Amino acid sequence: MKHKGKQVEKILKKAIKVFGVDFQRWIWMEEMSELTKAIIKVKRYPNDKKRMDDLHEEIADAVIVLHQMILCYDKKKIMKYHKMKIDRLKADTKKELKKKM
Repeated sequence: MKHKGKQVEKILKKAIKVFGVDFQRWIWMEEMSELTKAIIKVKRYPNDKKRMDDLHEEIADAVIVLHQMILCYDKKKIMKYHKMKIDRLKADTKKELKKKM
């Protein structure tokens, strides 16, 4: 079942309300740790389809918890930094491409 943005946000806000921000912080750390571990496993075993599937699952978990974090903190400030980082990545990419020409 595909969820729309507003539905997802409603579910995430409800989880924060039901479980509390403090508890969710532990979940966020756990999920990011699991993503890190999955990335390492794929790097170590690049041809292992199970490990790649695990990575996809952990990426999904990380996206969910990142969305929750944005809901709990200063979204405007986060998006300001996001734009700044994307702009820097764009500039760095442009510089790197020029070096390769």
